[in-house]
Amino acid sequence: MEGTSRTFPYTIKFVGLLGSHSLGRNPKFMATAVDLGRELVRRKIRLTYGGGNVGLQGAVASTVYTNGGIVRGFIPGYIAARQVYGPTYGAEYTVSSNYYKHFEMNHVVEAFIVLPGGIDTMEGLFTLISWASEGLHSKPIGLLNIDGYFNNLLKFLDDAVRQNFMASSQRKLFISSFFVDELLDKLEFAKAFPCPGAGYDEFAILRD
Repeated sequence: MEGTSRTFPYTIKFVGLLGSHSLGRNPKFMATAVDLGRELVRRKIRLTYGGGNVGLQGAVASTVYTNGGIVRGFIPGYIAARQVYGPTYGAEYTVSSNYYKHFEMNHVVEAFIVLPGGIDTMEGLFTLISWASEGLHSKPIGLLNIDGYFNNLLKFLDDAVRQNFMASSQRKLFISSFFVDELLDKLEFAKAFPCPGAGYDEFAILRD
Protein backbone atom coordinates (compact mmCIF):
# COMPACT_ATOMS: atom_id res chain seq x y z
CA MET A 1 0.00 0.00 0.00
CA GLU A 2 1.28 3.45 -0.88
CA GLY A 3 0.31 6.93 0.19
CA THR A 4 -1.68 9.19 -2.09
CA SER A 5 -0.40 12.71 -2.68
CA ARG A 6 -2.83 15.63 -2.58
CA THR A 7 -2.13 19.30 -3.22
CA PHE A 8 -3.29 21.83 -0.63
CA PRO A 9 -3.72 25.58 -1.15
CA TYR A 10 -0.68 26.58 0.91
CA THR A 11 2.48 24.55 0.77
CA ILE A 12 5.40 24.47 3.17
CA LYS A 13 8.54 26.10 1.78
CA PHE A 14 11.15 25.15 4.39
CA VAL A 15 11.38 22.06 6.62
CA GLY A 16 13.75 21.12 9.40
CA LEU A 17 15.02 17.54 9.50
CA LEU A 18 15.88 15.47 12.55
CA GLY A 19 17.24 11.96 12.24
CA SER A 20 20.21 9.69 12.66
CA HIS A 21 23.70 10.24 11.28
CA SER A 22 23.73 6.45 10.96
CA LEU A 23 21.86 4.43 8.34
CA GLY A 24 20.55 1.87 10.81
CA ARG A 25 20.11 -1.82 10.02
CA ASN A 26 16.81 -1.71 8.17
CA PRO A 27 17.41 -1.00 4.44
CA LYS A 28 13.99 0.65 4.28
CA PHE A 29 15.35 3.54 6.35
CA MET A 30 17.86 4.53 3.66
CA ALA A 31 15.46 3.94 0.77
CA THR A 32 12.77 6.06 2.40
CA ALA A 33 15.24 8.84 3.23
CA VAL A 34 16.13 9.05 -0.47
CA ASP A 35 12.43 9.06 -1.37
CA LEU A 36 11.90 11.93 1.07
CA GLY A 37 14.70 13.93 -0.54
CA ARG A 38 13.20 13.42 -4.00
CA GLU A 39 9.74 14.45 -2.84
CA LEU A 40 11.11 17.60 -1.19
CA VAL A 41 12.73 18.55 -4.49
CA ARG A 42 9.55 17.78 -6.43
CA ARG A 43 7.57 20.06 -4.12
CA LYS A 44 10.29 22.73 -4.14
CA ILE A 45 10.66 22.52 -0.36
CA ARG A 46 13.96 23.74 1.05
CA LEU A 47 15.78 21.69 3.69
CA THR A 48 17.61 22.54 6.87
CA TYR A 49 19.31 19.72 8.77
CA GLY A 50 22.06 18.86 11.23
CA GLY A 51 24.94 19.02 8.75
CA GLY A 52 27.32 16.40 7.40
CA ASN A 53 27.01 13.81 4.64
CA VAL A 54 26.43 10.58 6.56
CA GLY A 55 23.48 8.57 7.80
CA LEU A 56 19.81 9.20 7.13
CA GLN A 57 20.21 12.97 7.42
CA GLY A 58 23.04 12.85 4.89
CA ALA A 59 20.97 10.72 2.51
CA VAL A 60 18.13 13.24 2.48
CA ALA A 61 20.44 16.25 2.19
CA SER A 62 22.49 14.64 -0.58
CA THR A 63 19.38 13.81 -2.59
CA VAL A 64 17.98 17.33 -2.24
CA TYR A 65 21.28 19.05 -2.99
CA THR A 66 22.32 16.93 -5.98
CA ASN A 67 18.90 17.43 -7.54
CA GLY A 68 19.10 21.20 -7.37
CA GLY A 69 17.32 21.81 -4.08
CA ILE A 70 18.33 24.36 -1.45
CA VAL A 71 20.00 22.95 1.67
CA ARG A 72 21.15 24.63 4.87
CA GLY A 73 23.03 22.84 7.63
CA PHE A 74 23.34 23.86 11.29
CA ILE A 75 26.08 22.01 13.12
CA PRO A 76 27.70 22.51 16.55
CA GLY A 77 31.22 23.90 16.24
CA TYR A 78 32.82 21.16 18.33
CA ILE A 79 31.39 18.55 15.95
CA ALA A 80 32.32 20.50 12.82
CA ALA A 81 35.90 20.90 14.10
CA ARG A 82 36.30 17.14 14.44
CA GLN A 83 34.68 16.53 11.04
CA VAL A 84 32.71 13.66 12.58
CA TYR A 85 29.93 13.83 10.01
CA GLY A 86 31.93 14.88 6.95
CA PRO A 87 31.25 17.96 4.81
CA THR A 88 27.85 19.65 4.88
CA TYR A 89 25.70 19.97 1.77
CA GLY A 90 24.74 23.51 0.83
CA ALA A 91 25.36 26.36 3.26
CA GLU A 92 26.84 25.44 6.64
CA TYR A 93 26.21 27.46 9.79
CA THR A 94 28.17 26.74 12.96
CA VAL A 95 26.36 26.99 16.29
CA SER A 96 27.51 26.49 19.86
CA SER A 97 25.45 23.43 20.77
CA ASN A 98 22.69 21.05 19.72
CA TYR A 99 20.23 23.28 21.59
CA TYR A 100 21.10 26.22 19.36
CA LYS A 101 21.01 24.00 16.28
CA HIS A 102 17.33 23.36 16.97
CA PHE A 103 16.83 26.98 18.04
CA GLU A 104 18.12 28.27 14.69
CA MET A 105 16.13 25.66 12.75
CA ASN A 106 12.97 26.71 14.55
CA HIS A 107 13.47 30.29 13.39
CA VAL A 108 13.56 29.46 9.68
CA VAL A 109 11.34 26.41 9.11
CA GLU A 110 7.58 26.00 8.92
CA ALA A 111 7.51 22.33 9.95
CA PHE A 112 9.78 19.54 11.15
CA ILE A 113 10.28 16.02 9.83
CA VAL A 114 11.73 13.35 12.09
CA LEU A 115 13.38 10.21 10.74
CA PRO A 116 14.38 7.17 12.80
CA GLY A 117 17.29 7.86 15.12
CA GLY A 118 18.75 7.47 18.57
CA ILE A 119 19.68 9.71 21.49
CA ASP A 120 20.51 12.85 19.49
CA THR A 121 17.32 12.55 17.45
CA MET A 122 15.23 12.08 20.58
CA GLU A 123 16.99 15.02 22.24
CA GLY A 124 15.92 17.23 19.36
CA LEU A 125 12.40 15.86 19.29
CA PHE A 126 11.86 16.30 23.02
CA THR A 127 13.32 19.80 22.84
CA LEU A 128 10.58 20.60 20.33
CA ILE A 129 8.00 18.94 22.61
CA SER A 130 9.21 21.05 25.53
CA TRP A 131 9.08 24.27 23.51
CA ALA A 132 5.57 23.44 22.33
CA SER A 133 4.43 22.83 25.93
CA GLU A 134 5.83 26.25 26.88
CA GLY A 135 4.07 27.94 23.98
CA LEU A 136 7.31 28.79 22.17
CA HIS A 137 6.21 27.25 18.88
CA SER A 138 3.21 25.59 17.26
CA LYS A 139 4.86 24.14 14.17
CA PRO A 140 3.73 20.70 13.05
CA ILE A 141 6.16 17.86 13.60
CA GLY A 142 5.97 14.94 11.20
CA LEU A 143 7.24 11.53 12.26
CA LEU A 144 8.11 9.38 9.24
CA ASN A 145 7.13 6.11 10.86
CA ILE A 146 9.17 3.73 8.70
CA ASP A 147 8.28 0.13 9.53
CA GLY A 148 6.55 1.31 12.70
CA TYR A 149 9.76 2.70 14.22
CA PHE A 150 7.88 5.38 16.19
CA ASN A 151 4.93 3.26 17.32
CA ASN A 152 6.10 3.12 20.94
CA LEU A 153 6.84 6.85 20.97
CA LEU A 154 3.36 7.64 19.67
CA LYS A 155 1.87 5.42 22.37
CA PHE A 156 3.92 7.30 24.97
CA LEU A 157 2.55 10.64 23.74
CA ASP A 158 -1.02 9.31 23.81
CA ASP A 159 -0.47 7.99 27.34
CA ALA A 160 0.91 11.38 28.42
CA VAL A 161 -2.31 13.02 27.24
CA ARG A 162 -4.49 10.41 28.98
CA GLN A 163 -2.59 10.94 32.23
CA ASN A 164 -2.94 14.73 31.91
CA PHE A 165 0.81 15.29 31.55
CA MET A 166 0.44 16.72 28.04
CA ALA A 167 -2.27 18.87 26.50
CA SER A 168 -4.17 17.37 23.59
CA SER A 169 -3.42 20.54 21.60
CA GLN A 170 0.30 19.80 21.98
CA ARG A 171 -0.20 16.15 21.01
CA LYS A 172 -1.88 17.28 17.79
CA LEU A 173 1.38 18.91 16.70
CA PHE A 174 2.80 15.40 16.23
CA ILE A 175 1.74 13.99 12.89
CA SER A 176 2.78 10.59 11.65
CA SER A 177 2.59 8.50 8.51
CA PHE A 178 4.25 5.42 7.05
CA PHE A 179 4.46 7.21 3.67
CA VAL A 180 6.53 10.19 2.52
CA ASP A 181 3.87 11.82 0.35
CA GLU A 182 1.10 11.41 2.91
CA LEU A 183 3.27 12.83 5.70
CA LEU A 184 4.07 15.93 3.65
CA ASP A 185 0.40 16.32 2.74
CA LYS A 186 -0.52 16.14 6.42
CA LEU A 187 2.09 18.77 7.30
CA GLU A 188 0.83 21.03 4.51
CA PHE A 189 -2.73 20.54 5.74
CA ALA A 190 -1.70 21.44 9.30
CA LYS A 191 -0.16 24.66 8.02
CA ALA A 192 -3.07 25.56 5.74
CA PHE A 193 -5.78 24.71 8.30
CA PRO A 194 -4.36 25.40 11.78
CA CYS A 195 -7.78 26.09 13.33
CA PRO A 196 -9.06 23.74 16.05
CA GLY A 197 -11.31 21.00 14.76
CA ALA A 198 -9.74 20.75 11.31
CA GLY A 199 -9.03 17.11 10.56
CA TYR A 200 -6.87 15.77 7.74
CA ASP A 201 -8.60 12.39 7.57
CA GLU A 202 -12.04 13.92 7.12
CA PHE A 203 -10.71 16.39 4.56
CA ALA A 204 -8.91 13.63 2.64
CA ILE A 205 -12.12 11.59 2.43
CA LEU A 206 -13.94 14.57 0.97
CA ARG A 207 -11.16 15.06 -1.59
CA ASP A 208 -11.24 11.42 -2.79
